[in-house]
Amino acid sequence: MIKHILLFKFKQGVSEEDKNRGIEMLRALREKVPEIREWEVGVQREKSDKFYDFAQVSSFENIEAIECFGKNPEHEKVRAYLKKRADWVKVDYDLF
Repeated sequence: MIKHILLFKFKQGVSEEDKNRGIEMLRALREKVPEIREWEVGVQREKSDKFYDFAQVSSFENIEAIECFGKNPEHEKVRAYLKKRADWVKVDYDLF
């Protein structure tokens, strides 16, 4: 099993409407991508320039499942939407 974590920070000037839409699009992937085993999306409670704005924490059976997820058309739509509005960092690690 592989844990897949992303931390997102919205770019300057992104509207609240666009922020909320991006977060909801990301949340909706759970029901649209069969390779996902676990899926959580959470918004940062405190606002600060030092903090990330929201996180996505998930798990996949193996690296092939993550690769399938990455190529999924629904995921590609969300990635394209967020890429214009946010920056992120990613960590993938094996669960033993």
